[in-house]
Amino acid sequence: MWEKNNGSDANSVLQNQFTAYLMTAVRNQKILYLRKLSKLQQYELPLELQETLVRTIEEDPVFDLILLQKLEGERLYLALKQINDRNRYIFFAKALDEKTFAELAKELGMSYGAVAMAYHRTIERIRQAMGGDTE
Repeated sequence: MWEKNNGSDANSVLQNQFTAYLMTAVRNQKILYLRKLSKLQQYELPLELQETLVRTIEEDPVFDLILLQKLEGERLYLALKQINDRNRYIFFAKALDEKTFAELAKELGMSYGAVAMAYHRTIERIRQAMGGDTE
């Protein structure tokens, strides 16, 4: 049913290209977001508010939605919004925080294979929601 993607056929190459595009889009938005946050902290806020803002951003899921809204294109935002919280967390932890599947498995109390499968299924669901080819 599931075959390992070794990049040898056209579908695997296309899947690898889409995954690379998705990772690049998310990383670019992470960089822009962090730059804006840094400017805010540097020029506009007193030190006490900076610490409060950083804690709020780390703890409040609303800020995750703000980041999602800024991603490339409304279709990508809508696709990510449809993913359940656990899978979205796995996707962003892998893409933004660059955590390994092993780290995520330990953190979430899941097996390595379950985390890897959730990540790859999330990419497939995003591709489908964006109108991409899955075969």
